[in-house]
Amino acid sequence: MELLALVAGWALTRLIAPWQRLHLARWGWLRNNFLGQPVVVGTGLLVAAGGALLALITGWLGAGRGPIVALTVVMFAILGALDDRLGDRSAGGFHGHLRALWHGRFTTGAVKALGGGVIALLVAWWWGGSILMVVGHALLIALSANAINLLDLRPGRALKVAIPLLVASTLASGASWAGFTGGAIALLPEDLAGSAMLGDTGANALGAAAGLGILGFDVVWQAIFLIALVGLHLYTERHSLSELINRHRWLTAIDQWGRQGRVP
Repeated sequence: MELLALVAGWALTRLIAPWQRLHLARWGWLRNNFLGQPVVVGTGLLVAAGGALLALITGWLGAGRGPIVALTVVMFAILGALDDRLGDRSAGGFHGHLRALWHGRFTTGAVKALGGGVIALLVAWWWGGSILMVVGHALLIALSANAINLLDLRPGRALKVAIPLLVASTLASGASWAGFTGGAIALLPEDLAGSAMLGDTGANALGAAAGLGILGFDVVWQAIFLIALVGLHLYTERHSLSELINRHRWLTAIDQWGRQGRVP
């Protein structure tokens, strides 16, 4: 069933993606990329919606926790869409959004962070376990969602991390993750080409899906992922992730893979 759902997610995304890009552009879903060029943003909306539909179907067929996966990803996508459409990008990072909130300015980034935290906590509580486990699971979901957001700054960068995580989630946690995996793979070529962006809509959704999938891993792996996510967020509060990648040849090679001849 996993392979069938993955192929369905890939085919659905490839079929509808051109129509989606056209209408997102007409509706004003545009953002300047790192080169200052306007591109369509929010293309991950299709992956979130299609993956959620397939998760519901696989859940109905008795494979995994489809309904809770679908509901969680859709809610994270909605929070991301709010930031894509209304966010002003004047504040960045948790510290920046909290500082803006302290000065009486409620940013869409703060809504996304606080809303994502509440959703993650409720889902983790529903998932079950001790209080410590619930808190750890909530952090995995919320930080995974934001981590993919942090990576969505260059063509293909976010998907190069999200796709392996989603593949592992599908293998570890079941068919409910396969639709998101197939959809993410289908979007990779245009994302690498720099012709469209996942946006917060897609990055938030795929990150949340990956975070949920990690809950199916052994507790040792969950702890490793949580430590890595906390470290990433602490680092990016003060430093540029792009500068870190550019300082290390192997990271640069991975980051540039698939982009040569398309974008700088």
